[in-house]
Formats: sequence, structure tokens, C-alpha cells
Amino acid sequence: MITDAAVHDAVVLSERYVTDRFLPDKAIDIIDEAGSRAKLKSFSLPPEIKELDQHLKRSLKGKEQAIKQQNFEEAVRLRTQEDILRKQIDEEKLKWKAEQEKNRPVIGGEEVSMIVSKMTGIPLYRIEEGESERLLKLEDELHRRVVGQDEAISAVARAIRRSRAGIKGEKRPIGSFIFLGPTGVGKTELARTLAESLFGNEDALIRVDMSEYMERFNVSRLTG
Repeated sequence: MITDAAVHDAVVLSERYVTDRFLPDKAIDIIDEAGSRAKLKSFSLPPEIKELDQHLKRSLKGKEQAIKQQNFEEAVRLRTQEDILRKQIDEEKLKWKAEQEKNRPVIGGEEVSMIVSKMTGIPLYRIEEGESERLLKLEDELHRRVVGQDEAISAVARAIRRSRAGIKGEKRPIGSFIFLGPTGVGKTELARTLAESLFGNEDALIRVDMSEYMERFNVSRLTG
């Protein structure tokens, strides 16, 4: 069974973290993968049946060895044990299948988060962290890696919170920032830290070196 929370999280998390594909395909892929994992998990035999199965294999091996050694009394004993074990395994499997029918696997938000973490390589704790919690810690996270740029960090954090609150226009970007300053003051580092804080990966950005586009004809490299 796929819960509403799983569908919601698949859309939200895929939009945020899976940047190389498009909706609704990427959300459907996540739900499909979560369903496949849940199905495989449900098909896994419980430890009790696996233990009985191992015991049966040992009995079969012992019976063959006893026959080779012409120890027929031992072979008969092991044959009786084999029949008992087979009956126990059949009974346990019937109980297990009945339980499986009664308790079908449920796919929720936790399963979706695990799939997104596996697909993107982003730690599970970052994905499960709430949006509001992440936004509250945004400035602290930026200050941790970018030193001495309080005004820029404050302006960026305000713009992000405003966007996430739904105040901005639908067709407008989250924010447009121009960072000015000499080399080494933290312009690129701020962008990387922002990408990691919002999307879980500091490489979740496209860097364009404008020094490569100084000539007019170089524009074709951007537009194709």
C-alpha cells in the first residue's frame, strides 16, 4: 500500500534533490523503487524457517553419509527427522504466507527518504531534516564556512526564507544574487554552501566562468 505521505514526499524530495530528471517521471521512479524494495523484503523468509531449512540440509547430508557407511539404523532415524522437519517447514510457511496476506507492506515517507538518499548519495539525516528546521539553521550553516560576510549571508538567508514562505511570485526565481569582491573573499564558497544547505550537495550548482565568454562569438557556447 502506498500512503499519501509517500506520494507527497516523492514529489517534494525528487524536486529538491533529483536534478537530472523531470516530474512526474522522477517521483514515479522513486515510488516504484520503494515498492520493489518493500516487495523483496516481504519475500524474505523469516529466521525461524531459515533455521529449520538449515537443519533439514544437515539431516539430508547426514543421511547420505550414513547410507555410504551402511549405518542403516542411523539413516532411518535421520529419515524420520527429515519428515518431521519438512512438515514443520510447511506449517511455518503456511503461517508466514497467511501473515503476509494479512499485513501487506506499507510504503510511507521513511521508505521514500531512504530511496532518495540511495539515489543521490545525500545522507539520510539531511533528507529527513524538516524544511523549517533547515531554514532556521541556514545562517549558522553559512557562517560556519564563510567568514566575515555577515551582510551578504543575512541578505541571502532572508531571500531564501521569503521564497520558501511563498511570498515571491510563482514565475520568479528563489533569488538573484550578485556577489562582488576580490578573489578569496568567499563568493564561490557562499554559493557552494548555499547549494549544500538547500539541496544537500555543494555540487548542486552550475558554474559558468565568464572569463571564457569575453568575445561576442563565445555566446554561442551558452545558447548552442
